[in-house]
Amino acid sequence: PGTAVVVDAGPEPRAVDRCLSDLGVETVPLLVLTHFHADHTEGLPGALRGRAVGAIETTTLEEPPEQVAA
Repeated sequence: PGTAVVVDAGPEPRAVDRCLSDLGVETVPLLVLTHFHADHTEGLPGALRGRAVGAIETTTLEEPPEQVAA
């Protein structure tokens, strides 16, 4: 209870935060970003907000470069 693995964070921080809050998720032992396109990563601040996160795993593909840097 209160724990979930998150795969990609979506494009909107408020949406993923609301979703995880509605599910009662307080701990994310693993957050996976499958690639760095904005529609998968821009929601990251919302997934992290107020939650304990054990690890974040990402792809080794560094595309698109501006999203990788962010």
